[in-house]
Amino acid sequence: MAVLAIMDIEGGTVEQYDEVDEILGGTGADNAPEGLISHTAGETDTGLYVADVWESHGAMQLLRGAAGSRIGGGRRAADATADPAGAQSRGRQR
Repeated sequence: MAVLAIMDIEGGTVEQYDEVDEILGGTGADNAPEGLISHTAGETDTGLYVADVWESHGAMQLLRGAAGSRIGGGRRAADATADPAGAQSRGRQR
């Protein structure tokens, strides 16, 4: 069952996004993590907005588990000021 994950990251910057994306190995069609169907990100008036569609909740959790330390390291390397724990995340299974 596909899952839509939406993240509204207040205070996030394009530079931070680009650096974390590079650390994770990219999210383009040629190098997307297994199970990622679609990835869209954009700048808002207050930060960043990211929407991902995953094949399943399990696929999304596998990336989070396997890359958790790399994501944390990427945020530190990007000198992130946004708190992903405080990001508004919503997911719905259909």
